[in-house]
This record gives sequence, structure tokens and C-alpha cells, in this order.
Amino acid sequence: TGTEKSAAGRARLGWRVDGGSEVSPQEHYDHMAGFAAGFGAITLRDFSKSKNKSPAPVHLFWTALARIVSTPNNEQTPTHYIVLNNMLKHSVPRFIGFYGLAAIAALRTACIGFPSGGGPQSQSGSGSDSTVLAVQALPHSWKKDLNLTL
Repeated sequence: TGTEKSAAGRARLGWRVDGGSEVSPQEHYDHMAGFAAGFGAITLRDFSKSKNKSPAPVHLFWTALARIVSTPNNEQTPTHYIVLNNMLKHSVPRFIGFYGLAAIAALRTACIGFPSGGGPQSQSGSGSDSTVLAVQALPHSWKKDLNLTL
């Protein structure tokens, strides 16, 4: 957690520093989107038929999701929504495969309950609608592509 309005808050949210200066917001969001998609892919790998142990067990995905959606409304940032969107975008079938109905309840909370608090506040103090809308649009794409209704 942290605010994108202070250097300490941005550091807690994972903002990188290149050559002594912070990266642009777009670079940060692109970086976080890549991390989130990779995190989802790695943690949701099925190791049940492998003799090897998972380096990133599936419970880490659940824990990360729970921590994001537990963020109070006044502490939500666009980074939370970008990470949430990219964690979930292509991970739903595997997530449901691991957790079943509990995953569907978690997805409903993440895509419907979490954004209903108004969403993050941007640097200017106005809501960052595009990041919230991206998360809210996920159930519509899952209905169309996966025949999944939350």
C-alpha cells in the first residue's frame, strides 16, 4: 500500500528509479502489468503431475488477490487496478481449476465489490476511471469468451 503522491508511497508501490529519477507513470504501469501477468502465470502453474515442487505455490496468487481487494477505498491507486486486471485477465480458468466456487466468489469481489468503492484517486485528485473500468469489464469478457457469469 502507499500513495502515488509521495516518493515514499511510490517506493512502496514498486515505482522504479532509473538514473536517479523516477520512471514515468506509464512506464511504471507497463512494468507492473508485466509483473502481474507473469506472477499469475507462474503461481497458477499446475505441478500436480510433476516430481518437482512449485517454486511459487498457488496460495501466493490467492494471498496477493486478497491483499489487493482488501485495500481501503482511500488507499486504492491505479497501480492496484492495473495489477489486479493483469493478474486476472488470462488466469481465470486456472484459478477456478484450483479453487472452484471460492475462486468465483473471489472474482466477484475483485471485479464488482472492489471497484464499487469509487476507485483510486489520481495525482490530480480525480478518479482514475480507465483502470477501474478495465477491471469492471473483465466479467463481460469472461462471459463472452468462457461462458462464465459472476
